[in-house]
Amino acid sequence: MYLLSARQIVETLSISTSHSPESYIAGSTALQEAFRVKSRKLALNQIEHSLKSQTYYQSAAFLDQLNIPYRRFSEDDIEFPWTLPLPNPVGEIPKMFVEQKEELRKIVFDMEEVLGAIDAVLTEKDPRRALELMDALRDHVDGYGKITFGGRADFHWGDFPSALDTHDRWRQGLQADGLLEPYIAMGDKLQKALISHTTAHPLTEKGDFLQATLEYDPSTLNVSDLSIKSGKSAQRDPEIKASGHVRMARIFDEWAPRKVNQTDYTIENVWWNIMRFVIEERYPDPDFD
Repeated sequence: MYLLSARQIVETLSISTSHSPESYIAGSTALQEAFRVKSRKLALNQIEHSLKSQTYYQSAAFLDQLNIPYRRFSEDDIEFPWTLPLPNPVGEIPKMFVEQKEELRKIVFDMEEVLGAIDAVLTEKDPRRALELMDALRDHVDGYGKITFGGRADFHWGDFPSALDTHDRWRQGLQADGLLEPYIAMGDKLQKALISHTTAHPLTEKGDFLQATLEYDPSTLNVSDLSIKSGKSAQRDPEIKASGHVRMARIFDEWAPRKVNQTDYTIENVWWNIMRFVIEERYPDPDFD
């Protein structure tokens, strides 16, 4: 007669995948001398101890294992008002929101590792094995003998609150004045004009410029005239920054990040700078002198 504990079965026997559900193969591997029952009384005592050790709480814990859910999120997981195309000088709110969440998720991963290590020790019945399992826990102990999470994290979220404040101030101002839709329509018209022009007249050489001139009614934000121009630097017109009349240009390939389409980047820069001037001219930062 041979007797194997649950742990010995897992550590010693092979799993057969030819049957469903999967099962352990009790072949010659199980017939080792170490597993032979030499004392029936001792074997029965081992079985009795195993049954007694499986208390109600341990059995219930089997059905209530530690489970920290993996939260999936993207830039789309944000309320609609924060997606409005307002040229925030701090950064893109949906992108910044994801970055902050990712930092918190890293802390959750660390917590899960620590809780898993603690749980393994608490449920272990072999003291020596429990001592070995403590090594996984010690990996998370700092030089002060403490387990800390997010020691380098910025729980104030850096400039993110400032980005939200700016977005709210502009959005609320536009809505209160009934100008949100006209402003969005202005931005959409400008973007389409820039795309249309660069499609017909591609920017091909470093140093080429892309320029937009926008005339609009400052009280209604209705566009009265819009023109796009591109070419060599000598053909570039002077910049204009006045209420109701703005002209700005950006150089092709100027500071374009790697792996970013250079034309798209230039279009985005021209659009962003003009739309930012329009909205800042109407709703200036109260904290800026």
